[in-house]
Amino acid sequence: MAVAGVAATVMAAAPPAHATTTTGIVLAAGGSDTTENVMDQILSDLVPAGGTSVVYNGNTYGVSQAVNIHATFSGTVNVPNDAECNGGAAGGQNWVKDPAAPASNSTPAVGNAPFGSGAGRDLLNFEETGSGAFTTQKGCIDIARSSSGTRGLANATAGKDTANFEYYAYGLDALSWASASLKAPATMTLPQLTGIYTCAAGFTDWGSLGGTPGPIKPYLPQKGSGTRSFFLKMLGLSESAALDACVPPATNLVEENNGSAIPAADRDKAIFPYSGAVWNFQESNRVNPTVDKRGGMTLRGFSPVTGAAGNVAQWNGSDNQYELATPALETILGNPASYGVVSESNTALGNASFSTTNSFQGVRYIFNVLDKAGSLNGYNAAKALLGFDNVASGYKSALCSGSEQGALLSAGFAPLDNSNPNSLNAALSTCRFTHP
Repeated sequence: MAVAGVAATVMAAAPPAHATTTTGIVLAAGGSDTTENVMDQILSDLVPAGGTSVVYNGNTYGVSQAVNIHATFSGTVNVPNDAECNGGAAGGQNWVKDPAAPASNSTPAVGNAPFGSGAGRDLLNFEETGSGAFTTQKGCIDIARSSSGTRGLANATAGKDTANFEYYAYGLDALSWASASLKAPATMTLPQLTGIYTCAAGFTDWGSLGGTPGPIKPYLPQKGSGTRSFFLKMLGLSESAALDACVPPATNLVEENNGSAIPAADRDKAIFPYSGAVWNFQESNRVNPTVDKRGGMTLRGFSPVTGAAGNVAQWNGSDNQYELATPALETILGNPASYGVVSESNTALGNASFSTTNSFQGVRYIFNVLDKAGSLNGYNAAKALLGFDNVASGYKSALCSGSEQGALLSAGFAPLDNSNPNSLNAALSTCRFTHP
């Protein structure tokens, strides 16, 4: 696919004389619902209409288009052909919504768009290691959006990573719980939430948990959702028949961060995990019903937590919007910075002394995942746009140099700084690197 025109160069350094130039690259991202909106903005900034040119390892890569496949789209999304996707076959790859979602997380199939963080990474895995229909799929998905971190290693097994995966964290989110019920309390403890999601005796009525009497009905996102897996890990739970008995897959699974998908008759009973960043974004766009999918759900908090009672989002009157409760926001609000629960010290990856019992549990990185054994040109171009070399003097992409902090903030997330807080950031980047 020829590049009709190449827009601004992301990295202006001229390649050496022996370098090569590759054009017509089409990048595609798929996976997490949580990060699809922020990646819309980031990819459109980095790959404007007409394409862009990026330099990595001395070679120039002409990216003609970036396609961000939404997990919840209607109809068909086309990733135009390039030299790698579908072996360059005319017409590219058409993706349709997975017919099994959200009731189940099916094994990746050619033509079914990945629905959730797990499905996006599984598709990268299958493109690299699969056989049969997947042998010509390298490059049809180049970037897996993920709201959860690394998984176990395997070859072509769904639910696992390969040793060739690279995780680039580029922002912070904070996961909490939400309910539309006026009977639900403002905050609950993690053991109380665990009791609800195991349907334990004494945890099935709001009145016994600090609210007013009324039944509770727990909901979860689809299996394969990064939000689901992160939330269950917070509660010390795992996928099991007992979990399915408490939260039946056929009736109690809905698209993540979509309270409007819960039946209206259940909303007075329902409890549902919710991304603080996405809730912020939906609240800021409350006049647009296609964006605001809260269905009346309000974000609630954890207790006991010092300061803001574990509320992961707070109202900022200086810009009239809800924002994640970072130390910087608390300072603006006149509170001690320590009240800001959304910080890297509250992530397991960012803090070696993180405690699964004492630390605040809801904060997580958001990631773009690349596969260095996948589509070679797609990998190099994606890394030039979204990644960095994890050495002090290494290459940093536009995203990892901090150019997209405004996009992160407008989408409700908290950007990362370049203060080198840990070994995940040896390059003084505004991204963090890890791998399986």
